[in-house]
Amino acid sequence: MLVVDASIALSWCFKDEATAATDKLVLRVRRQGAVVPAHWRLEVLNGLLVAERRSRIGRSEATAHVRTIDDLGLEVDDETNGRAAHETLALARAEQLSVYDAAYLELALRRGIALATRDKFFLVIEANDPRFSHDETTQFLNTVGARNVSDVEI
Repeated sequence: MLVVDASIALSWCFKDEATAATDKLVLRVRRQGAVVPAHWRLEVLNGLLVAERRSRIGRSEATAHVRTIDDLGLEVDDETNGRAAHETLALARAEQLSVYDAAYLELALRRGIALATRDKFFLVIEANDPRFSHDETTQFLNTVGARNVSDVEI
């Protein structure tokens, strides 16, 4: 099980955005399932509609993509909206994300599962691991070029 954001789902719809990694992800989702925040379907549909309006795809192709994505049977998280004003907004502020993107991260952190996205790279390190050292971890991440290292509590 993993969290799949709209950028991944849309990459499944457009050949020029597909990669070997996104192709493997769709196979993993078919086998193991995935969960998405409540706004995910709107975000994907908007991406398809924009592509249709820009003549990147036709209406029938957009409809076919919707059916294909629906056939994946993704689980829609029923806690997304209830957490938006507190946990998700705090995460968006702390990580300098949109609230939409923070909803994906909040869901992945809450469920303890991976987040698949093409938007940004997130690294989550569990602080309750007995081998965890806050200072050593922060120093290491900074030496490998991290743009932003911050603590997140949820």
